[in-house]
Parts: sequence; structure tokens; C-alpha cells
Amino acid sequence: MNGNAYNSPHYRKNKKTLASTQAQRAQRNRDKKRAQLDKLKNKNKPKAKKGPKRSKMPYRFKYYQFQDYKFKEELEELEEIK
Repeated sequence: MNGNAYNSPHYRKNKKTLASTQAQRAQRNRDKKRAQLDKLKNKNKPKAKKGPKRSKMPYRFKYYQFQDYKFKEELEELEEIK
């Protein structure tokens, strides 16, 4: 009867942990500590400043703005659709 008794998840986890070698347990503890430290460090990091967004337009468009006003005479008038 004892072998078929229900084991709680906590007991099963402990049993699994104890079955691993000492070196594995030590490594697991180091990993957990490192993860906790990283989490704390990330929590205290200064947030990125949301400044003005850089334009993704090519240089020539950004600085010369198409200068259409110089060529208005050459542009054909658009017909109005009625």
C-alpha cells in the first residue's frame, strides 16, 4: 500500500532534486543566484529616454525637401474630376 500512496508535487520535486548529484545541485543554485542578481540589476537600470525620433528619410530628401516651388511653372495643372 505504501508504494501506491500519493506523493505531493513538493515531495516529488525534492525527491528529483536529491536524486541529482551534488555538483548538479551546486550548479543549479549558482544559476538561480545569478538569475536573481540579473533580475535585480535589470530592475534598477535607468530607462531609455524617449527623445525625438530620427527621420528615416534619405539625406537628400531630408535637407533639400524636393524644392518643387522652383519648378512650379514646369508642372502641368491637374484636371478637376467632376
